[in-house]
Amino acid sequence: MDSPFSYQNSLFLLVPFRFTPPEWPSLRLPIDKEQIIRAVGRTEDDIRAFLSMETNLIGQGYYQRPNSMASIHQAVFGPPNENLQKINLNGFRALQVTRFLGRRFRLGPVEMRDGLSQFDLYDTEYEQFCPAIPRCSEREKYRTIDGSCNNLNEPIWGKSNTQYSRMMPPAYSDGISEFRRSVTGGPLPLARVLSTEVELSKSKIFKLLSSFISAHFYLF
Repeated sequence: MDSPFSYQNSLFLLVPFRFTPPEWPSLRLPIDKEQIIRAVGRTEDDIRAFLSMETNLIGQGYYQRPNSMASIHQAVFGPPNENLQKINLNGFRALQVTRFLGRRFRLGPVEMRDGLSQFDLYDTEYEQFCPAIPRCSEREKYRTIDGSCNNLNEPIWGKSNTQYSRMMPPAYSDGISEFRRSVTGGPLPLARVLSTEVELSKSKIFKLLSSFISAHFYLF
């Protein structure tokens, strides 16, 4: 008798290999491009103040504490990459614009997530920081080293230094970046605390977990 997971089993061949992303929820907000441009201007003032503060702190001798996780991370991976620092700063700019619009229009978490995601920063001062869309040609013989143009219709899908696609909307407490909170409104335990407690647990439930489930728990 063939295994239910064998290639010969017809049910195995019916597994759909083409992933169809779920429809993303959306909300209409009374925000136009002029309001976004004003938000960009206010955000850039905050960014300059942030960079100035960072420079002052470094000038005053503020660094990572010896043997802290930050210092160990830097010792392992070496000095920061200038290109990645620029990407992080550009992402921080977009995040600050989102936060400013949320405060300006008193938006709730769902409005922040499903409403502001409908807008972009093109045709603003921050357009220069948006990811450039690569030019692709179907005549290219080899794939690109950074993953761009693997999909000619969606050139940046799978490209390095780009965001992942989500199967479901995020569940940030403020809708955009803050950690999810418990049903009582309090903070949830840290992932490291959970993994440590489960690892040390002597419960029968933990003993029944297969290595496959355990591996996925620690990875995600």
